[in-house]
Amino acid sequence: MTREELLFGFRKIYSHLKESDLIKEVDRAFSKADLDGDGYIDFSEWQISCVNKDQILKKERLVAAFKHFDRDGNGKISAKELKKVLGSGNKKFGNDSIWKQIIKEADEDGDGYITFTEFTKMMNQFLRASEFIDRLTVQNSLAL
Repeated sequence: MTREELLFGFRKIYSHLKESDLIKEVDRAFSKADLDGDGYIDFSEWQISCVNKDQILKKERLVAAFKHFDRDGNGKISAKELKKVLGSGNKKFGNDSIWKQIIKEADEDGDGYITFTEFTKMMNQFLRASEFIDRLTVQNSLAL
């Protein structure tokens, strides 16, 4: 979805708002959702932006997400598995060192893999950071 397509939809849903307010909201939402900065919100980015963060941390959801990444079912996520799930078709992230760096950031025991415990901690940290950014965005919007 492009910014213009999002603006078109917002105009239909929020027809009572002024055009300038619609544009501000679309720009805010678009910049938050377009994670790779390519000017489009793809399906994965849309899903991430619509996630109810309170529901993510339920254990059964964390287990399901972990299993999605743990392609060989050995209880650990490797850089290769991470690349297979997140990097397929994305040439920008084809370099293996990027995936190894992501693993390294979450890999507390230094074995080169992300365990379920490490995955859970990583998700908690990510969601706390995301909530902090959300709060800052709201505060900045209110200050304008």
